[in-house]
Amino acid sequence: MKERFYEELTEGQRALFMFHVYYNHISKSLIEYYWWSAYFMAQPKNWAAIKACFKYFHDEPFLLLLDKIEQELKQHHHPTTLENFSITRDELNQNKELLASFESLHAMFENIYPATIEKINNFIEKNLQEFIHIES
Repeated sequence: MKERFYEELTEGQRALFMFHVYYNHISKSLIEYYWWSAYFMAQPKNWAAIKACFKYFHDEPFLLLLDKIEQELKQHHHPTTLENFSITRDELNQNKELLASFESLHAMFENIYPATIEKINNFIEKNLQEFIHIES
């Protein structure tokens, strides 16, 4: 049902939807930023859709950040499917190297997300027809 809903959206609506889903989960704290990134990366379709969202909005800094997150998670042998997913939020505090990396990545996120939101807002204003249908 979720996939059918998603498929019925315009490309712009899909991009905005995936931004909202990802941002809403990762923006709450460092631990949520880590865990939800790992969880989404373990779902290749969702991870690809998140990346596609930032490509759609021409947000190169956020795309680079996603690549760094992915590299870091793979370096620490995080699963790339849900089949093997057993990552807990506690793992971040148990691995000091991973914690240091994600503190740095989270700081990058904190620095770039205001510009991302502004970029998305401007894009929507200039391409309103891609996001809403106004009947006259």
